[in-house]
Amino acid sequence: MAFDMRKTAITECLPHSSVSLEIRIGIHTGPVVMAIINRNMPHFSMFGHTMNKASRMYSHGMYGKIQISQEAYRALAGCSTQYTFESRGSIQVKGLGMEPTYLVEPYNYTTP
Repeated sequence: MAFDMRKTAITECLPHSSVSLEIRIGIHTGPVVMAIINRNMPHFSMFGHTMNKASRMYSHGMYGKIQISQEAYRALAGCSTQYTFESRGSIQVKGLGMEPTYLVEPYNYTTP
């Protein structure tokens, strides 16, 4: 989904707009708590460490890139024929300290 979001933003939104669009995507994996908020106009919300870390992967990421946590890397590492990974090393992540992060791309990806 992250690859498709980025591709759509680059290939379909940018050519038709005079506005510059820069997209960052962050991914983490783990348990979340989900709840329905507001009885009058209900909507779903997710909470917990997993959501916070995914948010940090996005906010500390690079424009046009998909940054993942070490836990997400471990979950995807068995799919090495589908994805390529580039280590960013450990970066200072607000509220979490030094965290190893990776950039992920589909195998044989070329920039559109």
